[in-house]
Amino acid sequence: MDFHLENNLNPALIELLKKTTLGTNGAKYKHLDIEKRVHLLDNPLHYSLKRKEKIIGNITFCNREKAIYLRYLAFDKRFQGTGIKKSNTSKNILKNKIKCLFEQLESEQKKCFYAYIDPKNTRSKWLSEQFGFVSQGKLVTQTFSRLYPKLSNNLSIIHDFNEISTIVRNQYRNHHFYFEKQCSLPEFLAIKNENNEILALAKFTKVNWEISRLPGKFGGILTKIIRYIPFINKLINPKLHSFIVPEIVCLPSNKSIHLQQLFTSALAHHGVNSLIWWIDINDQIYLENFKKIKWGLMDKILGKSSVEIVVRGKNDKINYPFFVCAFDMI
Repeated sequence: MDFHLENNLNPALIELLKKTTLGTNGAKYKHLDIEKRVHLLDNPLHYSLKRKEKIIGNITFCNREKAIYLRYLAFDKRFQGTGIKKSNTSKNILKNKIKCLFEQLESEQKKCFYAYIDPKNTRSKWLSEQFGFVSQGKLVTQTFSRLYPKLSNNLSIIHDFNEISTIVRNQYRNHHFYFEKQCSLPEFLAIKNENNEILALAKFTKVNWEISRLPGKFGGILTKIIRYIPFINKLINPKLHSFIVPEIVCLPSNKSIHLQQLFTSALAHHGVNSLIWWIDINDQIYLENFKKIKWGLMDKILGKSSVEIVVRGKNDKINYPFFVCAFDMI
């Protein structure tokens, strides 16, 4: 029983990923767009663990120019139940197999690895500690919401990355692990002035989750009763929570009002009421604007949470923020 590279995307692998519940004892959710997303991965390496020809585990990497991103780590519940938690022998066998896989890829590709983990998730922390990952930074999970978002008359839809590439590269080219494979795919939204100059821009992706538990001490109860709570039930639908995720957020005008205008218009454009922005806590665009923007009701309800950036195989000091590809978070 070893990990094997899948040459073709196995339907059984998709089913395994679709069943995976993410999060901690706080928030728990499932991605409902797995079948679509898995076909859009950039340079994927799907390694499956099989028992009697059935996929019981998977590790998927995205092999990028500067590093290898750990995208999926999923195991069948029945496989977990056979003793990974209870039996040290089973746990050590799995640990050794994963360790060998990292060493094999490291030898072949000569690149470092990186991943995002919830510091409150014990399994994620176990992976980080056992396989040589070191915490190198943090992201903030920032929500933005509006009950009745409206389109700005200054909103423009851009379909050609070349039109905005200079602005984006000036903003992000020095960020760690910056790459353009995903973020250069249209469409892009921008706020422009009367001279057709870009004041604020970003790419947005619409996402669908099924939330089994909201974060916080009373998240379990709130998940069950939220549909009866006015206003909040417009922002959060646990059975089918649709929102957008921004990336390559740029603000040439250096005015927070234009960023707020862009986010509000993006909500209206995509027909949703909220967005989640994953951004390095040391990213200048966030540091300069987070106190000036009215983030909305969801921010007051859920607050902010952090995500650790863990890296394996990179020993030099990291002096710049990390580039966050929204596709990696959804």
